[in-house]
Amino acid sequence: MRDETGAVNYYLGIVSDITDRKKSEELPEKKERDIQSILDQVPDTIWTTNMNLQLTYVSPSITTVLGFTPEERLQQHLSEMVTPETHEKIKAILGKEIENERSGSADPDRIVIVEMEYCHKDGYTVWLENKMRAIRDRDGTLTGVHGVSRDISRRKLAEDALKESERKYRELMDFLPISIYEMDLRGNILSGNPEIFRMFGYEERDLQQGLNIQRLLVPDDHRKAYEVIPKILRGEKTGGTEFSGIRKDGSVFPFLNIASPIIRDNKPVGLRGAIIDLTKRQHAEDALRKSEKRLADIIEFLPDATLVIDREGTVIAWNRTMENLTGVQADDMLGKGNYEYALPFYGARKPLLIDIALHPELEDHAAGNTCVCRHGDTLYAELPAPDLSEQDVCLAATASVLRDTEGNITGAIECLRNETERKILETRLQQSEKMLSLSYISAGVSHEILNPVGIISLELQSIERMEALPRKAREEINVCMEQIQRIVAITENLKQFARMTKDVMAPDDLNDVIAQVVKIYASQMKIEGIVADVKYDTSIPPILLDRTKIEQVLINLFSNAKDAMEGKDEKFLAIQSRRIDTNDGPHAQIIVADRGTGIREKALRRIFDPFYTTREQGKGTGMGLSIAHGIISQHGGRIWAENNEWGGATFFIELPAQREKPHEQEK
Repeated sequence: MRDETGAVNYYLGIVSDITDRKKSEELPEKKERDIQSILDQVPDTIWTTNMNLQLTYVSPSITTVLGFTPEERLQQHLSEMVTPETHEKIKAILGKEIENERSGSADPDRIVIVEMEYCHKDGYTVWLENKMRAIRDRDGTLTGVHGVSRDISRRKLAEDALKESERKYRELMDFLPISIYEMDLRGNILSGNPEIFRMFGYEERDLQQGLNIQRLLVPDDHRKAYEVIPKILRGEKTGGTEFSGIRKDGSVFPFLNIASPIIRDNKPVGLRGAIIDLTKRQHAEDALRKSEKRLADIIEFLPDATLVIDREGTVIAWNRTMENLTGVQADDMLGKGNYEYALPFYGARKPLLIDIALHPELEDHAAGNTCVCRHGDTLYAELPAPDLSEQDVCLAATASVLRDTEGNITGAIECLRNETERKILETRLQQSEKMLSLSYISAGVSHEILNPVGIISLELQSIERMEALPRKAREEINVCMEQIQRIVAITENLKQFARMTKDVMAPDDLNDVIAQVVKIYASQMKIEGIVADVKYDTSIPPILLDRTKIEQVLINLFSNAKDAMEGKDEKFLAIQSRRIDTNDGPHAQIIVADRGTGIREKALRRIFDPFYTTREQGKGTGMGLSIAHGIISQHGGRIWAENNEWGGATFFIELPAQREKPHEQEK
């Protein structure tokens, strides 16, 4: 207090309790410190800007995220912070927000989320997700923006990788020539690549209207689909299922469906699959089947007997001619192996020429092949087939390997041609040429032989009449005379052989000719104790023949049969005539069979050769059957011999019923 002069007399004071005020003043500071401490620990970047987008605050985490200090960041303009693309993006967003703000249509408390690409201090870019909200004054006027930025670089990389993967997957799906689809448990198609829509004739927008599997399958395949789908959902391996699909236009085509279950939360929720159009394959299979059928038809109707085997030796073709040749039907041979195809020819399982083609090392073990010749992959041979017929059969065989387009061996083929008739004709031709040569020789030789023989005979007869001739000499002369008689007989046969012509040819009853010879020979057979069984076929038409010559042939056969049965306890001679109808017209056949000693296999091929005889020396000239062969050949027929079941020999004579003009053989 002061006095009147203004001097201080004493002090007067009031003490007030300001504890609460001090606390209230310290609280904002503490809050600010606490908030700052929290902001310093938050990994996301918190920031504020004015209306010019100039930063007014940025949290310290900016250094961790982008390498700049808060102070450095506050000095930067927005264009320095982000990439040019992001800068343009921000200006566009801000312009739109300001326009909405002015129009009053914007929510004042709205939050805008924008992904931006920022520039790091070290030169690379970082993607941040910004959640932004408007800063307003008490009047609600927009004064700036505050926001939170989060580093989403890793997420962005993952998203980009996922997008790239999806892009590649989609491009791959679009590129694939097969159809890819996804389907729910009710059979509704959920998605698919362009190929599936092209394949079935639909468009992708048809999925919105509902596209069920029933619309894509022909009705007959619905049951099959409902049987297969549960198996796939259970995880069973079906290996793909073929269906007949139906396009939007109603056309039908084959396809193969391969599917697997879509699993979510350990439960199947649908199917994901691929569809392969089999139309081209079906066309190729149809073309292959047609080609195989054409080839099979060609093989089936080849005039040569044809056999085809695969690499394992299994029969895959056995044509009609082969059936006729062997008597074995294709159904009984197809699929057989282990050389079973050799059984009809040899009665045993042996390699044939076709097996040598496949396996050349088998040549030494092959059955019956003679004169095997090879030209590249093709082999040629002639082979006998003793089990094909009672008569000798000669087959000409050609075999070759089969190769695919790459040259790999896939099997082999063998063609057989029955050359028996050709061989017979060749033999006949050779025999005819031989006979012709002999006929020329015989005429001169017989004359040259008979002249000196006649003189020798006369001289021997003169000597024999000498009274002083010793008995021993007379016996020797008798032996000489017997041999002269033999020479004369041989020479007479030669003369007869040289004179073989058919001067008297006329239609005649063959049965009557046989009966006449049997009648002539009856007394001789009775003396020899031979029982004759004669059978006649009355359906034989008249035969153009020289009766005398045919009788001569029969007498020769009867005489040979008699000699062959000499010494046998049971002597039996079977004589038979019969009619045979062939492609060349009707033929007559004469069969003469005895129960003699038969003919050795080696001799069967030579018994018709001139001067060949199976008798003991001095018994027979070897000309009888040769003359018989010549006579029958002149009649346009054939004669052959076989051994019969009795152990004897059977001779067969075949004569044509009609001939326009007989063949005559000149001397």
